[in-house]
Amino acid sequence: MATLDDFLPNVTTQDTRKRVQAHADLLPYLSDPHSSLACTEIDDFIGGLVGWVNCSNYKVASCIPNSQYQQISLNGLEVLCIMVDRMGEDFRHHVSTVLPAVVDRLGDSKDQVRDQTQQLLLKLMMPATSPQFIAMDQDVREAAINTLAEILPTCWRKSEVRSRS
Repeated sequence: MATLDDFLPNVTTQDTRKRVQAHADLLPYLSDPHSSLACTEIDDFIGGLVGWVNCSNYKVASCIPNSQYQQISLNGLEVLCIMVDRMGEDFRHHVSTVLPAVVDRLGDSKDQVRDQTQQLLLKLMMPATSPQFIAMDQDVREAAINTLAEILPTCWRKSEVRSRS
């Protein structure tokens, strides 16, 4: 029976064709709720997907029939969304690895990438909308919301500085 370990070499490679093929193989695998998420090197697996998210070039996906172009970063975001859904709370250990690359994709020139980025960010923020968060003391909720309001403009300013340089 397959595990995520079987996909690891193609997820962590720099070879675009292998990444595109890994994406095509991972989607049906991860969409099956009975498929195993066991991976001895889960940090490397997630790190490999972050490498995909950081990739900004469109590549011809000639190794997959009936496809024209694939954007590796879009593929990475799509797989990460599924991983968040499947792993649930277990994914929280990887948020610090994933978040910087995902936030950078908010400034991508492609609408598809920005939309997929927003979907992933919403999935990562879901614990903040859980009943435990909503049931918190009013002062705690207000402080959490104020913290988010303070953080977001700071992220945008840093992003603007990087894009100018």
